[in-house]
Amino acid sequence: MGISREIADFITNTVTTRLIKSGVTFESVLELGSQSIKGDLVKDFSTVEQFYASIAITTYMYIDANSNGEHLRDLNQRDLCWKLQRSNSFKSWYDLVTNLGTGEHIFDQMALFKTIHMMCRPSGMMIHAVPLAKSKMWSEHAFYTYSENIFLGLVAANQYVDVMKTVTSNGLLLVSMSRPNKDRLFKVPYDLRYIQTKKVPGYDGQDEPKPMIDVV
Repeated sequence: MGISREIADFITNTVTTRLIKSGVTFESVLELGSQSIKGDLVKDFSTVEQFYASIAITTYMYIDANSNGEHLRDLNQRDLCWKLQRSNSFKSWYDLVTNLGTGEHIFDQMALFKTIHMMCRPSGMMIHAVPLAKSKMWSEHAFYTYSENIFLGLVAANQYVDVMKTVTSNGLLLVSMSRPNKDRLFKVPYDLRYIQTKKVPGYDGQDEPKPMIDVV
């Protein structure tokens, strides 16, 4: 999918907002899927590394199923986060983890969201750019399209904070969310409209989902 000007502006705004609001700094990024600069953003940056450097993120890494060497990873593996953290080529976790047009191509969504969560450090940020379900433009694009509900569920189950979202002119849902300061394992969300989580053995429930803040 790549980084367009709208996606770049969203990343810049949410990272800056998190810094101002909570004093969280961002120095490293892990991309799920190797991205490139798209559209008129090429007037400002020729590589994604240059873009991230413009917002003071100087350590760049990516994983992709269409790559070579240490970058080549199968994102359908549910233990991928542990393999990455044991590898000498990757940090234990990153300040920012992005999913910019990769997640909809990953069949195992549990593996996707678990990897994103576990590779993001406590108080770090996760940013998604995904095809919006109600946008006809993306109906045949990949395995999945998304509504806000899945992200509301992820936020509630994992106690994510500072959640912001917008929709691009070409029908992409952009969502940013941050992990709380306390480290915790990834939790699978339940749809509270249909599941009484207190009756699920071994599950201690989740908070009611809170609305996401629109970024204008």
